Amino acid sequence: MRKTALLTGVAGLFLMTAPAIAQDSTAPQTPPAPEAAEQAAQPQQLTLQPGSVVRDSAGAELGRLEGVRNGPSGQELTVRGSDGQLRGVPIGGIRQDGDAIVVDFSSGDFMAAPAITEAAPTETEAAPPDPATPAQPATPATPATPADPSEPMQPAQPAEPAQPAEPAQPAEPATAPSPDQPPAPGEGTPPDHANHGQAAAGAPGQTPDDGSTDEEPTDEEPDA
Repeated sequence: MRKTALLTGVAGLFLMTAPAIAQDSTAPQTPPAPEAAEQAAQPQQLTLQPGSVVRDSAGAELGRLEGVRNGPSGQELTVRGSDGQLRGVPIGGIRQDGDAIVVDFSSGDFMAAPAITEAAPTETEAAPPDPATPAQPATPATPATPADPSEPMQPAQPAEPAQPAEPAQPAEPATAPSPDQPPAPGEGTPPDHANHGQAAAGAPGQTPDDGSTDEEPTDEEPDA
């Protein structure tokens, strides 16, 4: 009984799914989309290389690309024209055409656009460091050697006081000569050279006072 009921259920399930299987097999197969359509759906990559040629939509060359900046009307390309002036070009309708860049900006609009004033560089840009050469690490400072607490510090020796200068000895006063002391040779009353000469003239045997002579007296009396 159970076996018969199970077989009946399986047969009914097969009959229910058979129309769906037949419908899937008769449906037409849709061809896959070509790869070109997928590539067209993807956004085109734009390469902004400084020095690239910039053209307008008509194919006329506007100048050479210098860079990109934020202008009054939004983001724009900086293009240097054939006259040497740097002007801004809106990026509306920008696209890549080989190595050139095409924008929806005519050559007349480009020449009528105001020139961009270039600021002179005020400071020389520093050369970037060579990445191949690693920077040398700074040498750490040598820490100071702490004093040994076990050894007491020697007190500083006091400076010796300066020796006072000895006073000069006073000069001894000159001693006046004593009246009893005989005069030194060459001192005293100078000799009387005049009297000494007169005494010498009266000699010999006679002094100038008494008129005596040295002749001996005789016993003979003079004749009367």
